Amino acid sequence: MAIPVPESAQLQIKAEDLQDYLISPGNVFITLKSGKVLQLFRAGTPIDRGRMQHYLALSKSLSIERVTDFLNVKRSQELWLSLREERDFAKVPEARLKILHWFKKVYWDGTESGSLLDLVNIGEQVFYKLPVELEGMIKSHNFDLFTRGALMGTLGATLCLCLGYVEFPFLRDFYHLCMLLDMRLHQKMSFSLHEAMEKGREDYQAAISHLENMGLTDEVKLYKTHEDIAPSEEFKKVFADSGLVHLISKHHERVDASGFPHHLSEGEMSDAECLLIFLDSLFPMHEMSFARNDGKGFFKKAIGENTLNEKVLSIRLEKMFEHIFATLPEEEQVEDISA
Repeated sequence: MAIPVPESAQLQIKAEDLQDYLISPGNVFITLKSGKVLQLFRAGTPIDRGRMQHYLALSKSLSIERVTDFLNVKRSQELWLSLREERDFAKVPEARLKILHWFKKVYWDGTESGSLLDLVNIGEQVFYKLPVELEGMIKSHNFDLFTRGALMGTLGATLCLCLGYVEFPFLRDFYHLCMLLDMRLHQKMSFSLHEAMEKGREDYQAAISHLENMGLTDEVKLYKTHEDIAPSEEFKKVFADSGLVHLISKHHERVDASGFPHHLSEGEMSDAECLLIFLDSLFPMHEMSFARNDGKGFFKKAIGENTLNEKVLSIRLEKMFEHIFATLPEEEQVEDISA
């Protein structure tokens, strides 16, 4: 990562440094030659390189009010890359525990600094490998869902690691699964359907009633049957293992047997399917506001304070996460235990 670690929240930034990012690590401002200051990107906005190049021709300087904690990103990125590059499987448990210690300090205990946007920027450096054409298609339909998927992806890959999935190709596949979730539906998205999907995160019937009251019979049908929209061959090429691809469109929406499409309970679904349901419930489907240190203790609060937990959080996953983070060995013991 080219951007230096600053002592303050604001710093001057070079255009080539910002171009290293898919998603802006902070609020980016441009000072025009006339002296006027414009906000070029909000924190968490996908970088539009064409727009940036247009304004750079008129600019005097760029500055950023950072949200991302660059130290947190750098530290965790090094841990993830160590896991990714590890070829000795006997050393993988040690690499896994180091990542879980980092995550626990920031996103479970909240004893160290970190933001949710850190997870977004970590994922783009460690996991992201969507083809340019597919990336463009996703962004053309909804910038907000691109960032949401990236956040879900890094959090999801970390939680998969927590549950014992240690093979990096699987973790990368789960990251991309989160980014492409419901994407075929998003390609057919209207404003009313988007509004209904946001309502449906809490109450399915409210979402259907919302569309029915507007007389949108086609949207009602699409909302109920979107799981039948098969992923394209282009989507499938992203995955190392086709085992997760079907979940892009054929996942379930609840764990308590009340969700589409087949009203399954958590006992009828895998850990990965249950985790996907929970992640999908955590973040809104509209523009998110990121703030410095908004990640401190976030995941522990999400488990303890989510009012929909009985519908979206598998009891077995809840108990597993609580047990794992409560019983992690001390860091100095990691090497002995993995050995």
